[in-house]
Amino acid sequence: MAEGPFEDVTATAVADGAPSATHEHTSVRISLVADPDSPDDNIGYVTFAADAGADFAFFLSADVTFAIFDALDNEVPLEESADVVECAEVAKEHVAELEVGTYTLWFGPTTETLVSLVVEETGHGTDEDGH
Repeated sequence: MAEGPFEDVTATAVADGAPSATHEHTSVRISLVADPDSPDDNIGYVTFAADAGADFAFFLSADVTFAIFDALDNEVPLEESADVVECAEVAKEHVAELEVGTYTLWFGPTTETLVSLVVEETGHGTDEDGH
C-alpha cells in the first residue's frame, strides 16, 4: 500500500457513475467527497469488478465505514472484518465472497478525505455445483 504502484480516483457522492477502483496489485488512492447531507463528513462510491467467483480481501488505509453492494443494490455480507496491526499503512481488512460481476463499494461517513484501497483475491468461492 505504501510503495505502489498507485492509481488516483475521486469517488462520487452517489452510486450512479461511480469510478472504477479495479486495479490489480495496485494501491488505489480514493479521494472522498463532501456528504451533501452532512458537509462535515466525507463519503464516496467506487466500483470494483470481480473477474472470478472468489473470496476477496479489501485492505483499507483508514478505519472507515465500508460496505459492498451487488448489481441489484443488495448489501454483500462481509465474512470477516479485522484490524491490521502488522502493517502501519493498513488499518482494516474486510473479506467478502463475490461472484463474477461489478460491485459498488461505499466509504463513510468519515472525517477522512483520502482512503487507500488494495484488493486481493484470497481464495476461490464455490462453483456452479456448490463445490
